[in-house]
This record gives sequence, C-alpha cells and structure tokens, in this order.
Amino acid sequence: MLLSFGGYPKHTLAMKYISVWDNISNKSNDSNNFNEWIPFTDKHNHPIIIERDKYHYHEGVRAVIGGRNNHLLFITYPNYICV
Repeated sequence: MLLSFGGYPKHTLAMKYISVWDNISNKSNDSNNFNEWIPFTDKHNHPIIIERDKYHYHEGVRAVIGGRNNHLLFITYPNYICV
C-alpha cells in the first residue's frame, strides 16, 4: 500500500500497488482498485487527512501500513514516530 499526502487542498491518497510485470490471474477485476489513487478513508468512509501542522508537512516524512489486517499506520519523520 502506498500513501500520498500533501497538496492543496490537503489530501491523503492510498494505492494498492501491483507491478505490471506480475502475473495476476484476476486482471479483469477492476473492483480491487489496484494501481489507482483513491481517497484514504476510515471504516465509516470519512476521509483521513495526514498533516503535521496547519501550514506544511515536515520534510522526510515516511509512512507504512502494517499489522495482521492492515489496521496499523506508522508515520515517521526525523526524531519522531506516530502509531
């Protein structure tokens, strides 16, 4: 899962990435939103906006989604980590 956050207006997008070189048996199934930027939402389908403060993002921010059910979001930047 890739995350993109920033921009104007502030937004957070997610992508389920699959390499175009992988052999996918279900290529015709577009309902999985693979390789497509979609809004990052909570379980109630409300958008989640990731921002450091009111005006700008911190340089060097990295994020990864993990956990058994992809239910954990780890955000790091120099000298700080959020879970």
